[in-house]
This record gives sequence, C-alpha cells and structure tokens, in this order.
Amino acid sequence: MRMGIRAAIVGLAVVALPVIWEPVLAEPQQSTHTQRTWTAWDNDGKRIGNIVGLEGPYPMVSLSVGKDLVILTLGRDGVLATSGGVTGIGLYFTSSDCSGTPFLANGNLLPEPPSPLLPTYLFGQRVFAPSGPPQTLTVRSTVGDPMNPTACISFPAYEVFTMPLQLLIDLTTQFTPPYSVR
Repeated sequence: MRMGIRAAIVGLAVVALPVIWEPVLAEPQQSTHTQRTWTAWDNDGKRIGNIVGLEGPYPMVSLSVGKDLVILTLGRDGVLATSGGVTGIGLYFTSSDCSGTPFLANGNLLPEPPSPLLPTYLFGQRVFAPSGPPQTLTVRSTVGDPMNPTACISFPAYEVFTMPLQLLIDLTTQFTPPYSVR
C-alpha cells in the first residue's frame, strides 16, 4: 500500500507539472509598462531633441541638422559641448575682419570623432563641421574668445595649419534658453 501512495504522488506530480509551469512556459505577455522618452525643450516650448545620455549631470541631446545628427551636451542656459568634443575653439580667417570661411585653429590636433556622428565644433552657441581637408594657409584675423564670438582680432598675416569649417547651426537663432527636460 505504501508503494501505491508513492506511485499516486509521483503520478499526480507528473500530471500537475505542466499546469504549474504553464505560466512560465507560455508566450511572453505584452508589457503594459511604456518606456518614457525624455526630451529637451527651449523656453518657448520648441522641441530641441531626445535625451540620449548624460555627461556628468548634463543631458546629451540628439539634434538633426539637415541630414546630419549632432549630439549636444545641454546646460540650462546653453550648449556646453558637441559630439566632436571640441569647445571654445579659436577660429581663423583669411580676411582681416573675421569675415568669410572660418578655419579651425590647430587643424592638425583634431580628436577622432565618435562614429557615425558628424565631428562638430562648438564656438559660443554656433556649431561648425569640417568642410574640407586640413591645409596650410595665410590668416589675418581670429575670433579667439568662445564666449564673445563677435570679438575679432586682426594681426599681420602668417601661415597656419588649419581646417576649413562650415556653420551647421547657430543655436541662438533656433532655440531660446533656459532649456528644460521633460
């Protein structure tokens, strides 16, 4: 009789096992939890872009500029850095009044940008991208103060190794600080 009870318990366990494990083995259920996307906004309620990470306490925002993707590190009152990792760059010009094509100072010291992002350079609240290969040319003026991009300094002409840049976006004409995340 003891054998009969053991056999009955084992038999019951074998029959019950699929019922017990059925919820675990069943198809995964759709989650009712929705993933939240954090977005950066300017003071006028204009969307800047999605938050894609943090650099210290500051949000990193993806911004589409034409066909290019730019990553900006955003402070409350302005952009602090770009995906190129170069901020406060000095710009050279072949003119004596800082007009015309800007050239990146020290064009041979550029960091390797993270791929597939466009390498970008922040000067004040203007974002620049390379528009040609590094070259040696004669320059006559510079804008050297990143917080005052209109302060042009002219000097006697001399040669530098530099890289031509093009303006991608002037953030002061597109967005109004202070910025927020929601």
